[in-house]
Amino acid sequence: MAAPTRIVLVDPDGRRRAHTRRTISTTSAAVTIGEAVTYEEALAMLGSTEPECAIVQHSLDGGLTGLDLLHALRTTEVTRTTHVVGTSRYPRVAASYRRIGAGFIHEPIDPVSLSRELQRVRRA
Repeated sequence: MAAPTRIVLVDPDGRRRAHTRRTISTTSAAVTIGEAVTYEEALAMLGSTEPECAIVQHSLDGGLTGLDLLHALRTTEVTRTTHVVGTSRYPRVAASYRRIGAGFIHEPIDPVSLSRELQRVRRA
């Protein structure tokens, strides 16, 4: 059996992070290795932990978005291999992530959608 996919959660909302963490804990295919609340925390954590996947809420602090974080990650050597999965309750946001090759899960995150994205991450 393959090692679980290492995930960092990035979300300013504690309740959403807790829900996502619980959803991840229902699968043996993934493990949460860290959580970030702000854009800056996310950059630091993703650079130091180098997870296979970051599940990122679209709306971040300071008017920044998960897309801004993805663009920043793609310009750094250390985090180029991190697969970003955006999340939002707004369906129109999904196209923006998919257009640039990122994953997307509509909120609230459910085990089936999470499993589908984890399969994409493992194939990448």
